[in-house]
Amino acid sequence: MESYRSLIRVSLFSLSLGLLLLGFGFWLRTDWALGLWPWPDGPLSYLFIASIILAEGATMAWTAATMKLHAARGGALGFAAMNLGLAGYTLWLFNQQEE
Repeated sequence: MESYRSLIRVSLFSLSLGLLLLGFGFWLRTDWALGLWPWPDGPLSYLFIASIILAEGATMAWTAATMKLHAARGGALGFAAMNLGLAGYTLWLFNQQEE
């Protein structure tokens, strides 16, 4: 059981580090981060995207540090809803391109 908890902790810390790095990349408007975003946007849009990603990364880091996994339910639901909307819109754009 302890190895299971260690695996979860390491996974959450790794993911949170990636999200925090990506969030700071958007916040500082680095070329590698902006290249990942599929649409051209302005500085405030990138700041908004950065705030969402940084909030998710901080929540994930806190969850990894405390191992209170039930606390991550709300963040996970918001993250899933955001990615579902992004995936749906991307699929719609892809279908429009084929026509």
